[in-house]
Amino acid sequence: MATYNLAITSDADDGHENGGTTWLDKVAEGYADGEFFSVLQTDNAATDRLGAVRFASTGIGQGETVTSATLTLTLTSVTSIDATNSVLLVTGDDVDDSAALGASHRPSSGWTDTTATATANNLAVGEVEVDVTTIVQEIIDRPGFAGGAISFKLGFSGSDTYWDINIADYDADTLSTVAQLDVITEEGGGGIVVKAMHHYKTLNAA
Repeated sequence: MATYNLAITSDADDGHENGGTTWLDKVAEGYADGEFFSVLQTDNAATDRLGAVRFASTGIGQGETVTSATLTLTLTSVTSIDATNSVLLVTGDDVDDSAALGASHRPSSGWTDTTATATANNLAVGEVEVDVTTIVQEIIDRPGFAGGAISFKLGFSGSDTYWDINIADYDADTLSTVAQLDVITEEGGGGIVVKAMHHYKTLNAA
């Protein structure tokens, strides 16, 4: 068994885009609920927001069998949430090594969606855990995957027509609220796990 406990390590590795165009690594500094990026569903594509998070140099072995993979995000605020119909939709970037997020690589540009998706509803302030096992498995099963970066698109589905969530940005608190990806596989190289607050980082064993 191998365990990979990964966290966002750079402000460039999380953020959102506005209306399918401009990429921002966070909304702004100085907000009452801290620095954040957003997912926003409206009835107008020009005002929707899609988010993304990227985990660099994952070290996961090609073709390992994924027992579980959990994406953890910290929500700093929620607005107009319908518990059933405000649905967070998560999709992976189906490439061998996901490029750095920015103007040329963001949810609406330079992104290849995985077939597998994951969802979460009943959204509330605090941690939300999304089971992304099938997404991670699809990516690491690629013949060219060699432990590179894995990115996730944060979008929406469901029948609610206006809702949004704010997600703690890397700058908000790099230890306790940063996005985290925890993966357990049946076989692999293993590693040494170092704990920092309730987030972890896996170091390759010598």
